[in-house]
Amino acid sequence: MKKVLFLLATLVLLLNCELYSQTNLNNFSFSMYYESTGETGSQYSEITGERGTSIIDTIYKRMCNVDLSNVSSIYKIHVNVGTGYDLSDLFDYAFIVNDSLNLPDGMTYTSYGSQIYLGLYNIYKTDMNYYKVWLEDADGELSEPKYFY
Repeated sequence: MKKVLFLLATLVLLLNCELYSQTNLNNFSFSMYYESTGETGSQYSEITGERGTSIIDTIYKRMCNVDLSNVSSIYKIHVNVGTGYDLSDLFDYAFIVNDSLNLPDGMTYTSYGSQIYLGLYNIYKTDMNYYKVWLEDADGELSEPKYFY
């Protein structure tokens, strides 16, 4: 009888740990915004297919701010940007938490406590796209994705 009670108590403890892990992994929020890079460039002409020399436009960096409830349990932050719901035709990358050195050109990673700021890409004009963010822990468990559009 003692063995049964011990096994039952162990099972309940394991289930509670798993539920806490899933709840903690899904407890995050994110927002998208633009940040001026302070640079200007000639705007691309969609009509002629050439860069115009008379039109100068500000270059913006598309930023993603992720607010995590517990940074220590998160290994990766996945970000998709697409022209339609659940597409990743414009941007698809998994940022490794606290790794700001091994990023492709143009991307940035900055963190202040539970706030993570991800620089995704540069753009000349604002866009109307779909954004999807989800988290991954060290065991490969994924959070539920969150969307912004």
